[in-house]
Amino acid sequence: MVIAHRVSLDLHLAALPGAQHARWKWMHPDELRADPTVHPNTRAYFPG
Repeated sequence: MVIAHRVSLDLHLAALPGAQHARWKWMHPDELRADPTVHPNTRAYFPG
């Protein structure tokens, strides 16, 4: 089960944990949909 959340945080990418996800990246939804390296299950949250 996956539950999506929308949150607003004032933090830096370097502060996020890296053990499970080594490369965090903030993307505009258009950029996310066009990026072939983004997993299809992630893209499903951003229909367009």
